Amino acid sequence: MKFIKFLPDGTISEEILAKGVHYVDVALNEVPLFIRSGKCIPIAEVAECVKDIDTEHLKMLGYEGSSYTLYEDDGIHKDYDKEENYRILTK
Repeated sequence: MKFIKFLPDGTISEEILAKGVHYVDVALNEVPLFIRSGKCIPIAEVAECVKDIDTEHLKMLGYEGSSYTLYEDDGIHKDYDKEENYRILTK
């Protein structure tokens, strides 16, 4: 499992944890994130609202070789059944 902390200065700390029980120190102004082996999560730059998110320049956090299926729509229609609204992102 990968343990990731978003630190107050804007940096990201990553650590791979061995299998087992762990106690991690996290300050009140830090954000912890745990990612399972073989998985990844896309991170976008700050945006005012969802329509302003730049999905062309996402940062992938997680394990090398992992993938994420991103669904994009226009915010109005429910086109989840259309294949062209999906993109596979890889790390």
